[in-house]
Amino acid sequence: MTNVYNSKIIVLGDTGVGKTALLNRLIHNQYQYSPIATIGVDMLTYTIIVDKSDKSDKINQNNKNNQNNKKNKNKKKDKYSYQIYFWDTSGDRRFIHLTSSYFENSVIAIVIFDLINESSFSDIDYWIDQYYKYYPSGTIILVGNKSDLLEKKVSQEMIDKKIEQLKCSYIEVSANTGYNINELEQSIVNELGKLVESGVIKLSSEYQYTSFPNSFTNIIRLSNNDNQDNDSFWDCSKCTIS
Repeated sequence: MTNVYNSKIIVLGDTGVGKTALLNRLIHNQYQYSPIATIGVDMLTYTIIVDKSDKSDKINQNNKNNQNNKKNKNKKKDKYSYQIYFWDTSGDRRFIHLTSSYFENSVIAIVIFDLINESSFSDIDYWIDQYYKYYPSGTIILVGNKSDLLEKKVSQEMIDKKIEQLKCSYIEVSANTGYNINELEQSIVNELGKLVESGVIKLSSEYQYTSFPNSFTNIIRLSNNDNQDNDSFWDCSKCTIS
């Protein structure tokens, strides 16, 4: 049986930067625009199979190549999988008291900003500070989304300074077109590999999240068009539960 390493990854960033769209592209290889903002958290699972039987790491997404796997039974030691639990959080700071409890034990934080929204880039520090409160030794992967759009407001110079400050990896992607999504997946695999080697991530039998179901969606969503104020926010007629 292939060794399985379970890991929890938190996805952070302002509302509208494309956190949910990016996860849909990564996990389902599809783009789905929605004007509905996440409130609270959504949890999605993703399995990455890594085959190191040759010199380059071969990644088989979501067990799509299971038929090929049967041919390599003699190479079990070179093959393992990462079962990733992605926690997609609300980017609305009003709900930080709801989402911050999910930061704990997230070995990686994927912090996303919008390349055409400078304020979302400025808010990177806020989200990282919140993450480090609950997991000070965590790993950061910085992601600039919407690379397909021309009116970029965040310069490469600004990004380079931030990378140097954070000492983290950076990927520029497009959830819309799928640009650099494979590179993002490889970056995640690289960071998880380091955490396995250092003993932070254990085999699944030793990890507390193995009892989670294969999929989980139980969150409240609020349309951005509703323009709620604080007093009327909890009007259930304006919310949907998915």
